[in-house]
Amino acid sequence: MCQDAETESGFGTAVMLQMGFRSGVAVPVTTSSGVWGTVIVFGERPGVFGAEEIAFLSAFAAVLLLSRVVTMARSGVRPGVRRAGMRAAHGP
Repeated sequence: MCQDAETESGFGTAVMLQMGFRSGVAVPVTTSSGVWGTVIVFGERPGVFGAEEIAFLSAFAAVLLLSRVVTMARSGVRPGVRRAGMRAAHGP
């Protein structure tokens, strides 16, 4: 999570700032076998992502994964369907 791209010291934020973003959060979409993808959201103001927004994005990630599992099952794709969990995780 980046609360303010202008003061972030853990990673480079030049591209965020060039695009007009000041904050951002990444929430992995995970299965029992690992990370399937990531939901990344940016904000134009600093500090717009708190616990409530992260909880919402985690729930969204779980719904996204469930949608993918259902789509795979309907199309007859079986690998990973039994292993897929509906767990969304996020970092601090």
